[in-house]
Amino acid sequence: SDYTLCTPGQGWWADEILAERPDLRGAALECQIRDVAGGADLRWDLPENLLAAVAYRVGESGLEPGSAVDLRPHAAGGSLAWRAPAGRWKAALVHFRVQPLSLDPMHPECGQQVIAKFFQRFEDRCPGEGGKGLNWFFSDELDFGVGGRLWNARFADEFRKRKGYDLLPELPALFLDVGPRTPKVRLDYYDVLVRLEEEGYFRPVFDWHQRRGMIYGSD
Repeated sequence: SDYTLCTPGQGWWADEILAERPDLRGAALECQIRDVAGGADLRWDLPENLLAAVAYRVGESGLEPGSAVDLRPHAAGGSLAWRAPAGRWKAALVHFRVQPLSLDPMHPECGQQVIAKFFQRFEDRCPGEGGKGLNWFFSDELDFGVGGRLWNARFADEFRKRKGYDLLPELPALFLDVGPRTPKVRLDYYDVLVRLEEEGYFRPVFDWHQRRGMIYGSD
């Protein structure tokens, strides 16, 4: 059992990976939301790593479907300036924040790096024991150091290839109820997230153990 040594920041193999491959750090989406009255000027200092800036008209029963206004053309020099049309509006900025002490399980090389820096070293020192004396690994409280709505540099392109539409202008739907389309956007997002995690981490780790007749578990 690795007994939490898998968590970045413990000084073990996860930190070795990050020292060599800082591009494997994880990131998560964050959202800032403001209410804007019709005719008012919205002025907003933009966060780093901005992905979407959208305003929605607020109706009697919530945000009005089809009312989205892309605010990115109103951004310049690190700030946004927009005069809201008549009515009530809700504006959202979606950006991502990199977690320095984290591993991105969606990265296509994450699982292979963990195998090389952790699992394979046991086999190298105990040749021929895989599936015999060395018959299982257990990750106690498996923790990549990042959680929530994960993001990486590949996500938007992978989403477009797998779902057939651009997620970026619809990212606020992960944080706001934007109407009937909200469940679809959320389900599609999490479907891609889980598939990328499986392909990047869980499948390679499973296959390495399976080929050796070994069990891998985690909680």
